[in-house]
Amino acid sequence: MRPHGTEGRYNEGCTCPGCRAAHAKKHREYTRRKMAQRVLIDGRLVAPVPAEMHGKHSTYRQYGCKCAPCVEANRVTIAAQRTARLTERILIDGRLVAPVPPEMHDRYTTYQNYGCRCIPCTTANSRKRRGDRKASR
Repeated sequence: MRPHGTEGRYNEGCTCPGCRAAHAKKHREYTRRKMAQRVLIDGRLVAPVPAEMHGKHSTYRQYGCKCAPCVEANRVTIAAQRTARLTERILIDGRLVAPVPPEMHDRYTTYQNYGCRCIPCTTANSRKRRGDRKASR
């Protein structure tokens, strides 16, 4: 077996903090290299991948491709995911509440991304908007 704190040990199934950190570091480096390979075409950063890979959400996410077909595929996928999250909300005391773990409540992101209208999420969103308005002055 390989020593802890290495990518190789992570690939063997170890999930200790050291091995996870080594894997994350290698993944970040790999992603950085992929992003650096993009080329500027018509003002957009386009991934140098085969034509059949364009127009997919995965190419947008994994390669950072910003060609029009990849951007549109990402938009459609994200919209579908958001719609699915919004349909999962449940009505509690006259408010639509997202069925997420308790630690995800009291966040403006849960208000925005999941459409949660519980009091803690609504309050968190109000705090965020108030701070944004003050910062823009």
